[in-house]
Amino acid sequence: MIHPREWHCMAEVSELYDTIILAIGAKYHSGFADTTEMYSVKHNKWKLGPKMGTKRTDSTCVTENETIYVMGGWLLDMISIEKLDSKPQTPRWEKIDLSVFNHYPQSGIGSFYVKPHSILLFGG
Repeated sequence: MIHPREWHCMAEVSELYDTIILAIGAKYHSGFADTTEMYSVKHNKWKLGPKMGTKRTDSTCVTENETIYVMGGWLLDMISIEKLDSKPQTPRWEKIDLSVFNHYPQSGIGSFYVKPHSILLFGG
């Protein structure tokens, strides 16, 4: 990784000729991070990815096709979800409207993608 980190979540997306692994959010020595780092398996190289709208640590994430969802985290007001479509030339994080949820994700949760279009959250 470019920056040492802990309490981050990781996701993977497959592209046509490469697999990309993402390290999302973190706890740094100086505080919490809104950063994303992307690792190319083919090129064996890390690069900085887009910043999230929220600093997150101890969050959870899942991948649905080329979209990554990151949820929760360890802060008192950490009840948000963001998504990253990894396909565009310049990917960016977008917040998801939480008005459709009965419960909000927080710290210490596990997540699973269930086909065709569901994300299950446990704990928190």
